[in-house]
Amino acid sequence: GGGTGGTVRVVLMGEGHRRGYLRELARGVGSLDFLPPADAEEFPEILAAADVLAVTQRASVLDMSLPSKLTSYFAAGRPVVASVAAGSGTAREVERSGAGVVVPAEDPKALLEAVRRLAGDPGECAELGARGREYVERRLSRRAGLERITTLLREASAAG
Repeated sequence: GGGTGGTVRVVLMGEGHRRGYLRELARGVGSLDFLPPADAEEFPEILAAADVLAVTQRASVLDMSLPSKLTSYFAAGRPVVASVAAGSGTAREVERSGAGVVVPAEDPKALLEAVRRLAGDPGECAELGARGREYVERRLSRRAGLERITTLLREASAAG
């Protein structure tokens, strides 16, 4: 760790449609590993083993829908680096959570710098990770959803 010169090990997990193409591009790159998709039981453990979790989207993606893995990333208690368009739903959710950093989409250098900076600062990683877990509890858990619905129903019935 420490400094900006350390080697970063990147693990790509899943069966995305570009996997074959990426494997070709990555031939001979020792710091990049491909893992098959994990099953639901293993997934949280694998995420928690990472120092930093990255979510990437094309610059053209501005919609309000969030990648489903984002909630899992927050719950894992690891910092998130989001390489996404500034006004996107994903950028806003990462900023709202306080659990990570947003860097410009399609800017590999900015992504790598953010990952290196976080990997060299375990204190900040722990703080961001804790905020992610807190955010899931407060905003995204089933209980939080039920509490919001209950409040809305109470307000509606009080209004008459």
